[in-house]
Amino acid sequence: PELVYKTWKTVKRCCSHGPVNYSANQWAETVDPSANSMAINTALYLIDRAGLVHRSMESGSRSYSYDIVHDVDESLLQDIMQGLEAKRKLDRTKLDTVIRFANSPQCRHRNLLEYFGEAPPAGTCSMCDNCTDIGGKAREPENEEEWEQVQKILSGVVRMKGRFGKAKVAQMLAGSKAKPVRDARLDQLSTYGALANHSDSWVKQMIDSLTREGSIEIAAGEYPTLAISEHGREVLWKKSTPQLVWPDPAGAKSKNKGAAVPPADEELKNPALYDALKTWRNKTAGKRHQPAYMILADKALRALAQAAPTSTDELNTVWGMGAYKVEQFGDELLKIIKSNLS
Repeated sequence: PELVYKTWKTVKRCCSHGPVNYSANQWAETVDPSANSMAINTALYLIDRAGLVHRSMESGSRSYSYDIVHDVDESLLQDIMQGLEAKRKLDRTKLDTVIRFANSPQCRHRNLLEYFGEAPPAGTCSMCDNCTDIGGKAREPENEEEWEQVQKILSGVVRMKGRFGKAKVAQMLAGSKAKPVRDARLDQLSTYGALANHSDSWVKQMIDSLTREGSIEIAAGEYPTLAISEHGREVLWKKSTPQLVWPDPAGAKSKNKGAAVPPADEELKNPALYDALKTWRNKTAGKRHQPAYMILADKALRALAQAAPTSTDELNTVWGMGAYKVEQFGDELLKIIKSNLS
């Protein structure tokens, strides 16, 4: 719109003493040398369409002769511009819808049903390209650790408040120290590093799986940002069980697979230490107003009780203790372990 009005002012100035004959390139140089000449031509066409000028092609020439039409309401140009702006927004909305459909990892049938206002069933259709080429068969979380992974991802999406896309959400959850993550202050979120024992690639695959299943939505807008769905909120609070395709466990960072984790039904060598760690975990979660699993998973507590590390270096080798967890809680954990071993 600004370029159209700028062109109109230039035409009025140039034609103030009578008709002028300019080529397209001459108009572009006169109006704005930095502007695209095709954009200038479009602006001239709209001015002519509004009836503000007489425009006629010179015989044997590719240039037009322009002359001002007097006593014409200039608001006609504004009306045309408003109509074109409304059309541009509508066209952009349609294009965004098509792009989101093409790029979405979500079930195609789910997308189509939602577009036409129908409620899709939970899970995948097992028929469309996204549901038949996603690397495995969908299943429920099989244990508490997998449930916690799902909850951490959904909690992270909630805390991003619909402002970021998949890449940023994955980087935040994996505890990335990349400059864009720090600049956006994502390292200040309570869910930062919640999945630090996994690569951001693994987290992205989990986000895709949760998107296909319907727990995460790709929000409308110029950029594809993530938001939690109503179904996702039910999954977050374990009121609904998702059917997910789980990425290869190899996505877990090897540096966090040091100490073996005793099976849940195996008796611990130091149950008192485990109880002390669990008490600390629950108190810390209460102070931070976070779910306990966001501080440390039960599996990580069992690994700590089994390994009983006495230094930061040893702490770094324990399962579930990524760099972020060690930085945040390392000193407190070592103090508890030392107290229980003395």
